[in-house]
Amino acid sequence: GGLGEHVARPADGKVRFVSVGRLLHWKGFHFGLEAFAKAAIPNAEFVIVGNGPEMERLQVLVDRLGIREKVTYTGEMPWRDGLKQFQAADVLVHPSVHDSGGFVLLEAMEMHKPVVCLKLGGPGVYVNDTTGFAIEARSIPQVIDDLAAAMRQLAVDPALRKRLGDAGHQRAVTEFTWARKAQDTEHIYREVAGRS
Repeated sequence: GGLGEHVARPADGKVRFVSVGRLLHWKGFHFGLEAFAKAAIPNAEFVIVGNGPEMERLQVLVDRLGIREKVTYTGEMPWRDGLKQFQAADVLVHPSVHDSGGFVLLEAMEMHKPVVCLKLGGPGVYVNDTTGFAIEARSIPQVIDDLAAAMRQLAVDPALRKRLGDAGHQRAVTEFTWARKAQDTEHIYREVAGRS
């Protein structure tokens, strides 16, 4: 690969999972954290980019799960700084239970990041097993188990991360440019439009 795609990766050998968005219950951040705790990956961390009404509950959950030293909250960030968090991550975790928007997913895919999401709504359209893990949602314990298994697989296999990330990039830039354009009503899109 070229120099560009590795610039922002800290060389600490950690596997870095990231979730991005408003901290709302239906966005499923708690599923991601429970799965991360269950996966018990050595030398991994979870970065939560965003703020919202769930923040306090997520902090309580993280303490209860005993993963406080592995989880970082950035709070709200300007989009550009959020993008830097993306670049520094290995995997986007997006376990939202009903999400029409695939904006965050497409952004991650464009940056060669594999995605772990639920096979529901928009995310199920964007993510397939060539670009990440779209997890069936049959029950909460099953979702957490399957998310954890996906995280473990991605953590131990950098070649898999690269393969999924590269395929995601291809898919985002070839098949989903229309989806990006369709979202230009969102302020977030107007903010990033300047850089393309």
